[in-house]
Amino acid sequence: MMSTPVVERVSECFVKPQQYSTEKSKQICNLTPWDIAMLSCHYIQKGLLFKKPSPVLNKQDFIENMLKKLKHSLSLALFHFYPLSGCLVTQKTKHPSSSYTIFIDCNNSRGARFIYATLDMTISDIISPIDVPIIVQTLFDHHKAVNHDGHTMPLLSVQVTELVDGVFIGCSMNHTVGDGTSYWNFFNTWSEIFQAHGHCHEHVDVPISHPPIHNRWFPEGCTPFINLPFKHHDEFISRYETPLVLENNLGSPRFNMYGNEFGMGKAVAVRSGYANKFDGKVMSYPSHEGGGGVDLEICLSPVVMSALESDQEFLNVVSVSNHLY
Repeated sequence: MMSTPVVERVSECFVKPQQYSTEKSKQICNLTPWDIAMLSCHYIQKGLLFKKPSPVLNKQDFIENMLKKLKHSLSLALFHFYPLSGCLVTQKTKHPSSSYTIFIDCNNSRGARFIYATLDMTISDIISPIDVPIIVQTLFDHHKAVNHDGHTMPLLSVQVTELVDGVFIGCSMNHTVGDGTSYWNFFNTWSEIFQAHGHCHEHVDVPISHPPIHNRWFPEGCTPFINLPFKHHDEFISRYETPLVLENNLGSPRFNMYGNEFGMGKAVAVRSGYANKFDGKVMSYPSHEGGGGVDLEICLSPVVMSALESDQEFLNVVSVSNHLY
């Protein structure tokens, strides 16, 4: 009997922001009621699958050079997205009354985790099956972790998994630090910096297209960061001084997913991890082919999915490739 391939972790390290010296980046980042509401939700887990360049004269050199460039460009990207290198801290205050404050400490943290792993499978093994293989979940770190785990786990973890003919780059980002737009803005920035550096140790200031917004207008005492800027009336906010803890996660076909390149050309597919999956959830991505098309990631029970795939009216307007349960 043939054994089922498994992801094998080869190495692990932590990456801190390059030029980590600005006073602002050393301050704590306070969480808003909307950030705190995400504590019981999973990390955001999204990744891109790339095809290895062909031909590769020396596989070992290719991987080693790519990993060096990924780590270096990641450290430069974290300079702009410094909260991602921090950790969650809960502090209890007794005066004037007992209360708890949760914030991000960017100083006392090891940084973002960076993992290199291998998997004896091909790109076809990942994207050809009608059902997305369960092994895709192991292409991400922080499996089943919730955002509250950011007290002891890195707020950002990157796993680079080498396949037989491809490379999967998957990121797990704490949802209290940012939303889906923030996630892809970080990914886009990382790719932008990677492409701008011809050599892994080249120190060049790269102007980025969309700097993150760390300071937004909010009532006194709330200091959100990274998320999209928006405004709410004070009376609306006052109703949520004790925020509800909820689960919510949205996608958008407007996210720039296929614009990310790391020396291997355009990604062949977007995949997500175990996080934030539930029956009836639908995530939308821009189509790989472009032209305004939209790919849908559908999570349904097997019975319902089977019925949907047998619905001719539905099939007349979509093309079914693969799906998640």
